[in-house]
Amino acid sequence: MEHAPAVFSISGYAYVLSRGNRLWKYDPVNDTWSNTGADFPGTPRDVPYSFTIGNKGYLAGGIYPMNSSTVLQDFWEYNSTANQWSPLANLPMANAIGEAFSINGKGYITGGNKPTGGSRFTM
Repeated sequence: MEHAPAVFSISGYAYVLSRGNRLWKYDPVNDTWSNTGADFPGTPRDVPYSFTIGNKGYLAGGIYPMNSSTVLQDFWEYNSTANQWSPLANLPMANAIGEAFSINGKGYITGGNKPTGGSRFTM
């Protein structure tokens, strides 16, 4: 499996969480990357869910360690104004490799896999 990081966009900037848990910010106007200094405090992961609502990015689930069957259940919020991560309530089940998006201020997670086999669902 290839590394598939969390990616979200806020206020015209792209944010990418590296495998080393560093959060990078891309400025498309200046074509530059910068380290936000807000390292992700959770477990490193591949194929998490990620989406944006307002000035906040969200990260959930994923697989750790890479190329394993350990699927994560945690859920995190990144506040770009405060430049910090906060834990949220866990997902109802561990899940990864699905889709996530937001519409009208609500986040949606759909599809994916859980440790006991395939699972297609929406939260």
